[in-house]
Amino acid sequence: MLSQTDNTEITQRQETATREFCKFLHEPVPDKFVLEPCNSTAVLLHWKALLLIAASLGEEREYWFKTFQTPEETLPTIPVKVYPDAMDSHFHLDRTLREMHLSPQGSLEEIVNNVPVDEDKKINLVNAVAIYCDPRTYPTETYLQQIPQHIYVGLGFHPKYAKNSPARTEDEVQQFRRLIRNPRVVAFGEIGLDHSEPIKYWACQVELLQKFLPFLEDRHVLVIHCRGMHGDCGTEAFLLLLHFLKKYVRSHQPVHLHCFTGNKYVVERWLEVFPRTFFGFTNLVDKFDNHQIAALCSLEECRLLLESDSPYFPTKDSRVSSPSHLWAVAAAVAAHHQLTPERVRRYHWPMDNIFIVDSSNQLQWAGLVARSCFTAWLYQEINSCGLSL
Repeated sequence: MLSQTDNTEITQRQETATREFCKFLHEPVPDKFVLEPCNSTAVLLHWKALLLIAASLGEEREYWFKTFQTPEETLPTIPVKVYPDAMDSHFHLDRTLREMHLSPQGSLEEIVNNVPVDEDKKINLVNAVAIYCDPRTYPTETYLQQIPQHIYVGLGFHPKYAKNSPARTEDEVQQFRRLIRNPRVVAFGEIGLDHSEPIKYWACQVELLQKFLPFLEDRHVLVIHCRGMHGDCGTEAFLLLLHFLKKYVRSHQPVHLHCFTGNKYVVERWLEVFPRTFFGFTNLVDKFDNHQIAALCSLEECRLLLESDSPYFPTKDSRVSSPSHLWAVAAAVAAHHQLTPERVRRYHWPMDNIFIVDSSNQLQWAGLVARSCFTAWLYQEINSCGLSL
């Protein structure tokens, strides 16, 4: 297995060790130790021999590692930086790759690595929800199977595409109908109303909802996009959409109100109709008025979801946002949402989440980032039989 070219030279220090080992074994000491061909049991102490022996171990490897562990006092103490676990409940994998001029087949890791983040703002992104709402870039069946399991997939139809031609829309509806049945697709959306579009398209958006909603299943999280007219918080759009959805969506359906900008009245009305509604927040929180801030503060912590909505709403020092920017969303939410200060606290609704608050009564952004891990439960467990919140 070894040759003279495999760095088998025995140094003076190694020779001294092998001589002492021979004496310990009560074996004859050769005039010169040779590893290839091996002329003494003692030469098995050579690092090259040990490497080959370790590599040849099969199932026994774990046994030897556990049985003959390195004494703790000999192990160097290396500080390990631990970043808070987080989940991005809404980002666009396809659009972010395009905006970053990366390959359409690129990964979430490439996106995260493409945007530098300060050391004190880094997170451990354990899960994310990739939303596809543009029929032109829907994933194929094959690509869906290749997406890593820690990324949940949502399929929708952005209301701004309602102005497409009827023939084109019909083809896209059939494409959607086929893909939404795939088990990897656990989120239905984003879909909804967008009244920032010209009023002549509003009726088309409602017709679009009528075409898509019959495909909604209990196992899906319904992801809602709702925008009012420019300069408006969208109360009329939220209430109109709510009135419409009551006719087509069951009250027990889990709902994710994406990039929520509504007021407290809207929050109350939605929870009355759909008690399993959760509210997603983005960097737009920085621009909230008093009514929107009051809505945010009225929400139970378990209903808060953090979204990068990447590639949109970048931080001031970036051209394109990334799921790694959740620290900015958390900081914006923490600036308004009052929580009990503790060093470490665990919440059990409905899963363990580490929630970190510093001792000076100021929320650490890491706390709210960790809170977003609730979404992992929402998207992972929602299609379990008999599940209720």
